[in-house]
Order: sequence, then C-alpha cells, then structure tokens
Amino acid sequence: MKNNKISFTLIELLVVIAIIAILASMLLPALSKARAKAGTIKCASNCKQIGNFFNIYQNDFNGFFPPDGGSTPKYPFVPGSATQRYMWPGYFAYAMNAINYKSGLYNKAASGIFYCPATSNNISSDSQFMYIDYGYNFNHLGTSNRYDGGTYGGVPAKSNQIKKPSATILLADSTNYTTSGIWPEYGSYRISDYFVASSGVIDTRHTSQANILWVDGHVTDAKVVAGNNHKLFSATVNPYMSDPFRNGNSVNNSYNNFDRY
Repeated sequence: MKNNKISFTLIELLVVIAIIAILASMLLPALSKARAKAGTIKCASNCKQIGNFFNIYQNDFNGFFPPDGGSTPKYPFVPGSATQRYMWPGYFAYAMNAINYKSGLYNKAASGIFYCPATSNNISSDSQFMYIDYGYNFNHLGTSNRYDGGTYGGVPAKSNQIKKPSATILLADSTNYTTSGIWPEYGSYRISDYFVASSGVIDTRHTSQANILWVDGHVTDAKVVAGNNHKLFSATVNPYMSDPFRNGNSVNNSYNNFDRY
C-alpha cells in the first residue's frame, strides 16, 4: 500500500522557519508602532476629559481656574485630608466618584483618565495625587506666581484673563523629574514653566512627543529634540529647549505659551 504521508526535509523546515522569522521581524515594529499610536490617542482622550472637568470647575467658581494646591487654597475644595483636598486632581476625583472621603476608599479605576497608557505608573492611593501623569500649568493658571512679585501662591487665573486660550498650555504629559531617580516612573500633578530638577516637568513619552491640553480645550502633540527618555534629561537636553515650551518663565513674551498673555 502506497504511503501518502507528506514529509519535509530538514532544509525545507529551516527555510520555513527562516521565512516566518523574517515576516515576524517585519511585522513586530509595525505592531509596536500601532500600539504606541493607540496609547497616544488614548492619552489625548484623557487630556480632553480632564479639560471637561476644568470647564465644570470654572462654571462652578465664577470662571476661576482650580488652585494648584498648597496648605491655604484660595478657593473651595472638597472636604478631606490636606493631601487630598489641596490638589486639583483630588477635587476632580471626588467629582467622578473615585474618592469617598467618609470611608477613605480610593477607586483608581474610576479615575483612569489621570494615568497615561504609555507609563507604568503604579499609584494606588489618594494620598499620591501629586504623582498622576498629567501636569497643570500652575505658575500661570493655578497660582499667580509669575504675577505677584514671585510670591508663591496667590489667586488663580480667571478665564477672562487668558488672552489667547488656543495658544496657552493648560496641562501636558508630565514626569516627576529628579536627578537621583527616586521617582523614575511617576508623573506630576503640575508642570514647571522651565526645566528644573526635582520638579514636575514636561514628559515626551510618546516617541519624543508630549500631548498638550490647551485652555480652549483642544489637544495637540509636540515633538521635541530631547528624546523620549526623561531619565536622560539635563539642563542642556530637555523639552524646554523646543517649542511650544520655551520662554515659559518670561511673562508677556510673545513666544511664551504658558503665560496669560
């Protein structure tokens, strides 16, 4: 009886394996790029949703932006511990039912818009709202740091003080930059308007790009020359070397996209 079983020689098998390996090497980068792009889109959606909460807050508080934080907020926040209530994400988390101040329970899943899919942020408690993945333009909007002689704090900006809402940064991808690497994977609830160590700064986690929410509510991304590894940022290589992040602490500079003018 004739044997109809199909058999492969070792060489044929190796050729098939080689072809599969070549195809995989061609497809994996494309899949990786697609996954990264999906993360960037989800991140932009998070920014848009956070922007909606800023609008709600301003409607409730006569046009004022939320205070940045600190021990003596100028405008109302929800009841709770100082850590929780004196940070703008705490107020928004309360509004989205992510925090129950009576029980102390924190539902991270309910506040997922604070966390970018491109990070490995492992924040798990409400006492760490300072480490979310999106930073607020606190020097110009959440305080009057740049407008009252440099004294920290002061009254937050009002919406009618922003002369160019479509060209004024509200918040952006952030990292809690430190030269010692203490918080290598944490974000920051606020961003500085210039590069400074041990502070919240712009993060370029999306293939050397940062997502930006502007005061008028639209979201864009900005590609910078600093690369996408915040651990390598320095005084001479950082996102603030590129537009639209330059000149942030120079008030009334036509190239400043942080200030109120």
